[in-house]
Amino acid sequence: MARDTTIRIGINPTCGFCQTNNLNIFIIECSLKSLLTPKSPKGDFFKLLIFSSSPLWVRGKNGKDQQFEGFLYCTHYTEKQKRLIMMQQKKTAIVTGGTTGLGKAITKAFTDAGIFTIIIDLNKENLETAKAEFGDKCGYELFDLTNLKELPNLVDTLEKRYGKLNILVNNAGIHLKKFALETSDEEFQKVIQTNQNVVFALSREVAKKMIDNGGGSILNISSMAAQYGMPQVIAYTAAKTAVEGMTRALTVEWAPKGIRVNAIAPGFIYSKMSANALDNDPERKQKVFSRTPMGRMGNPEEVASAALFLVSDAASYITGVVLPVDGGNSIGF
Repeated sequence: MARDTTIRIGINPTCGFCQTNNLNIFIIECSLKSLLTPKSPKGDFFKLLIFSSSPLWVRGKNGKDQQFEGFLYCTHYTEKQKRLIMMQQKKTAIVTGGTTGLGKAITKAFTDAGIFTIIIDLNKENLETAKAEFGDKCGYELFDLTNLKELPNLVDTLEKRYGKLNILVNNAGIHLKKFALETSDEEFQKVIQTNQNVVFALSREVAKKMIDNGGGSILNISSMAAQYGMPQVIAYTAAKTAVEGMTRALTVEWAPKGIRVNAIAPGFIYSKMSANALDNDPERKQKVFSRTPMGRMGNPEEVASAALFLVSDAASYITGVVLPVDGGNSIGF
């Protein structure tokens, strides 16, 4: 909705405070944020959160009212009541490799925004750690995504267990640092299988569900290795370059079916893996910082914010995009 859209809202009658104070109808100004502070007829202020699925009326610039799907509750609800409402109304996302690094940051950004997030990971210990942190905000699936033949069954199971799948983030991946002349066929194919073939196969199976359910959003995680040449990452570069090509090709096929497909190309983002890699290669570290105009590494949360935007309705007219989140690294000199 546009920032200047006026919304007339009838307060949910289950809130005792609103009923006691006879707070029935509000006129508020809508912003792009989900957290709004409307003014009541009595001059009282309190917060309302809008989710997608119960009647709201939107007055457009033409002066006509139309019904808008959304859900409303005020801060006088208990936290338990809020969680129940959110569970009923929120979108559902899959984040592969969502227990560590960028995946974990994306998971947190999604859950903070009220998106129920299914984490798929191969590491049982990491899943247990994530479960302790995110609790019932997430679903947890221990699965080897390289088992491509079982992906249709996995997606069927997830939909039956958690309901309609709205968002997929293809984040899981592996890395191999080796000169091309020293990289074996087996090593090359292992990276291709995880970082490229899984992205296509899982996107295909989830897209089938999304088409049946009216659409969705798919986000792929690419890399600076697909933006310019880097030594010692031939397999990783091949896979991530393919992911960017798939992002554009799938956009052309699936946009008419209601599915948006985008990608993020993170720059040099701080993590234990990236920090260790750069610390062990001073020459590469110097190159990274010398060509990054912002002069620093990024934080996982900065990538997560971009991910949340791209899968949200705020990006409803954005598809086929590869967005660098890199502090200017990809255009630096």
